[in-house]
Amino acid sequence: MQSKPESFYNQAWIIATIFLKNAYIPKLSIRPEMMDYPYNRYLQLCMASYEQKQYLDLDFVIRNLNPQEASDFLGVLEACPNASYPAFVHYEKSVYEDYIRRTIDQRCEKWKNGEISLDELRKGLDLPAAYDTDILNYEDLKNTLTTEQRALKIVGYPNIRNMANLKETDLLVIGACTGKGKSAFALNLLEDLSRNYPCTYINMEMGVASVHKRMIAIHTGISIDELERFRYLAPARQEEILKASKFINDRHITLVNSSQNINSVREIVASHNNEHHVVFVDHIGLIRAPGNSLYERMTYTAKELRKMSLDYNTTIIALCQLSRQAAQAKKPDLSMLRDSGEIEQSATKVMLMYSEETATGEKYFIDIAKNRDGRTGTIPIVFTKNNQKIID
Repeated sequence: MQSKPESFYNQAWIIATIFLKNAYIPKLSIRPEMMDYPYNRYLQLCMASYEQKQYLDLDFVIRNLNPQEASDFLGVLEACPNASYPAFVHYEKSVYEDYIRRTIDQRCEKWKNGEISLDELRKGLDLPAAYDTDILNYEDLKNTLTTEQRALKIVGYPNIRNMANLKETDLLVIGACTGKGKSAFALNLLEDLSRNYPCTYINMEMGVASVHKRMIAIHTGISIDELERFRYLAPARQEEILKASKFINDRHITLVNSSQNINSVREIVASHNNEHHVVFVDHIGLIRAPGNSLYERMTYTAKELRKMSLDYNTTIIALCQLSRQAAQAKKPDLSMLRDSGEIEQSATKVMLMYSEETATGEKYFIDIAKNRDGRTGTIPIVFTKNNQKIID
């Protein structure tokens, strides 16, 4: 798809403006590859000049252009309008939107021509987050100081509630070794938070029946063993369990039971139209994402989940396996989050669940290892495995 003349004008405007106002270069949100030739070449050289000298050197740019490019470039600079920042933001946003439109059209055309599969189309449309900028003013600063980001209403778990101070756009990562109860903990939080918030549980690991039975057990205290034998129970007991299970009618819980890629997770999060909700991801390592290695895929996933929590006013609670090293350690730490240090960087809060063998049995703990808005520390918990209930 060819760019329209208006798009070329917008690109020329940006090149000319950054030559008048070098200070705009660090604020650029677009990249050279988002522009058409020769403007992508001009921007690339402008950025290289600024990186080397902290200002735009006209001679440097001209030396690296052929005669025709240099002549056209000087013509662009002569046609520069006023260089106000609001106008610059407007034109930069226009260039970004033109790039997105071209990219979508080009990839859809390849799909229609049979050059790529539908799955490749979906992956290929993993575009940058929507351009979003504004000029800061006094009211913005005032609103930040006078409007507190709302903490989530957690009915139970007083120690976790007070120490963690979970907030609306947090990315909470729950890490644990296999079999240490991280899914149980997530389902306990789901049972609690769904009293006050719409919740979505993206289940990529457990069977659907297992999730249903765990939810009933956590809410009612009925053991998993008894629920497994439901068909063989006396009719009166069956009716009692069914009556207790009607709690679900008062909740707004969406259960997604299928494998996911990062694009489909974004679609799920975005479907609530920026109304606050809570999304559980079980677990991060099972999300398909771009990257040549597991480390790259996990890094990309962690960054994208954090962006989603901010872009769509969502609390995301994501589960993560700990490395094999954690199984040997008495107490896990942040370095044991599996396959990517970016998980630790992107998360606003990290809780590590672990247990210790004692003379009286296995004791469980939740260590709040990272917390941008509250305290860190270790909280003893009681984990009753036969009904999956966790209390602090």
